[in-house]
Amino acid sequence: MNTIFRNYDIRGEFGTELTPEVAHRVAHAYAAFARPKQVVVGADVRLSSPALKEAVVRGLLERGIDVVDIGVVSTDVMYFATWFHKYDGGIMVTASHMPKQFNGLKFLRMNDAGMLVPIGRGLGMEELEELTKKENILEVSAKTGSVTEKNIWDDFILFTHSFANVSQFRRLKVVMDPGNGTGGIVAEKIFKGLPLDIIKLHFEPDGNFPNHPANPIIPENRRDIIEKVKATGADLGIAWDADCDRVYFIDEQGRFVDGDFITTLLALHTLEETPGALIVYDVRFSHVLRDWVSKEGGTPIMSRVGHTYIKHLMRETGAVFAGEVSGHYYFARNAYME
Repeated sequence: MNTIFRNYDIRGEFGTELTPEVAHRVAHAYAAFARPKQVVVGADVRLSSPALKEAVVRGLLERGIDVVDIGVVSTDVMYFATWFHKYDGGIMVTASHMPKQFNGLKFLRMNDAGMLVPIGRGLGMEELEELTKKENILEVSAKTGSVTEKNIWDDFILFTHSFANVSQFRRLKVVMDPGNGTGGIVAEKIFKGLPLDIIKLHFEPDGNFPNHPANPIIPENRRDIIEKVKATGADLGIAWDADCDRVYFIDEQGRFVDGDFITTLLALHTLEETPGALIVYDVRFSHVLRDWVSKEGGTPIMSRVGHTYIKHLMRETGAVFAGEVSGHYYFARNAYME
């Protein structure tokens, strides 16, 4: 089990490294470490996600913890559901952008300051690993928890639309490719009714990822969307990874736009709304963000790579926005999450 406890989450090959039995133990360990009362649980579209989710939920219930089941969602929806409705824990069954044979778990917990934070190396992952290894970790509470199913989509759509004045959108032709991951579910809901002519690629959720791996940062996985943008004369292309917490853009000429440039554009927009804001970026960036943020009166702050570390730094410094080359974007008004 040592190999599955990563810097930012748990990940492993399903059936060998990560099994329902392991997930069940991890759920007990999480309950012992985080001591939550109500935990939001969601899962991506991978074929192994239902079995792992069932094991996680069973472990939480045995510990007397109430579970809020939000169904098949993206990772950012799980984050949103947890903080927006003031629950004190969250678990997402997903292996992010990794190939279909893998799966994993991402966690939120309430820290001593009453803030929801992710679990990662140096931020609780070591403790979670040690607890999982304990022989007597499968401790059953006298009180069994309950499961409540919750539809979070209306709240999530309204909150997402609040980031832009959608009434001023001009009509655009946009190619979208979620790679058969949860991004198709999210896009159908978020963009419904907006002035967009959407050309859909691989929207059907399918944990086999039959068309290409849902990892657009690899060039060959962008081939379909680039060809479609060029063939249709689209204004823009948008692609997501399997759990839809990374987003990537193709311009009108079919060129991939690197994450540091997207972060810079979003940072400049942020500085218009919040002059002098602190902006966090990861160590892989070119100089473009640092130069533009400084030029526009903001303060750029460099971070080590990884969402757990960037979110921690944002809270420490009061930064209002952050981005990574890998396609993650974080907002203070979204509880420092994607």
